[in-house]
Amino acid sequence: MRRYTLLLWLAWVLPAGLSAALDNGDRPALAIIVAADAPDLPTGHTRLARIYQRRLTLDRQGKRLVPVNLPATHVLRRTLSRLLFGKTPQQLTAYWNRRYFEGVSPPYVLDSQEAVLRFVATTAGAVGYVADCRVDRRVRVVERFPLPHDANLEGLCVAPANPPLSAGSRK
Repeated sequence: MRRYTLLLWLAWVLPAGLSAALDNGDRPALAIIVAADAPDLPTGHTRLARIYQRRLTLDRQGKRLVPVNLPATHVLRRTLSRLLFGKTPQQLTAYWNRRYFEGVSPPYVLDSQEAVLRFVATTAGAVGYVADCRVDRRVRVVERFPLPHDANLEGLCVAPANPPLSAGSRK
């Protein structure tokens, strides 16, 4: 009888546990990254928003912070914009037009996650974001945010065969 009860319990609990693990553990998250050897970066929604608005420009040691973005249509960029500002990248255009006339340019835009990884790994003070499944030893994760359940994750964790090395543009 005990064995039968144990089997029934396992049949009931295991699928629920596996489902929860697949929902949370296998789903990529947005990872805020810095170079592997970079000093600690104070994080949290408010500080990250100030870094990406170019209002917080120096780290604790007085070194320049260099935030970088992915293209405005990228799922990670849209997610970060919604998390930090409650707006889409396109809705932030007016903000950047105003800041431009104050002498402040928006963060560089890099073409791919690989370009972000390379730039962050080799540029002092760089702060970027990629899917956490793309993080490697070149960079260190300082914060993670879950991706929305309705986000299109297709190809997000696939590394390109010949990764582009784009210096990017400002947008």
